[in-house]
Amino acid sequence: MILPDSVIQINKNAFNRCRQLKKIVLPDSLRYIDDGAFHGCTQLKDIILPERLYAIGEYAFSGCNSLESITIPERVKYTNEGFLANCANLKTVIMKS
Repeated sequence: MILPDSVIQINKNAFNRCRQLKKIVLPDSLRYIDDGAFHGCTQLKDIILPERLYAIGEYAFSGCNSLESITIPERVKYTNEGFLANCANLKTVIMKS
């Protein structure tokens, strides 16, 4: 799935439990991922967070069991509780600074 450049925020629970979602391309315009936006996307394996992203909400990626790695861009100033909770196969988290 490819989101258009006009998207600046992914709303609360927008893709919650979209179990068929395997890959999503986020636009450079994205600034905020709200609470639970990708919660329970058990097949999500490939996601690249844009460099201009500023904040990630509570449990935004929780339960993304196929996610093995994620890179948090340098501009992210706010990550909330459990944003990567219960990601059973998560091996690598890179925090750019």
